Amino acid sequence: MVWKKNLSSAIKKLETFYQKIKDPDLAQYAVSFAHRVRFIQYQNLRQFFWETELRTTPQGHPDYRKIEQEKAKIIQKIYPLIAKYLLVDFQEYEFARRESIKKIKVKEEELRKMI
Repeated sequence: MVWKKNLSSAIKKLETFYQKIKDPDLAQYAVSFAHRVRFIQYQNLRQFFWETELRTTPQGHPDYRKIEQEKAKIIQKIYPLIAKYLLVDFQEYEFARRESIKKIKVKEEELRKMI
């Protein structure tokens, strides 16, 4: 498992470099994808409704869509009366932007016909 040793060594070097940087705004860029960043997001219900509707559209990023769908499931359990008003798309899409690309192509063809 040589790669694990190399990865560990690289992470230690990055951590040493991170600690030397005095500006926290710059230091945040001195981490690798191996550093798993966790965070807590505080929202009120209005913010939740807006973000969940936005992030679960077919054009939404698959990672965001999955997180928002999980949040919606939790809200459905906690607030069943409110949950019926959620506009959440629980479908999975193989290619996130396929539908929007189709719409763009249709519009382009319509514009070509006009010219």
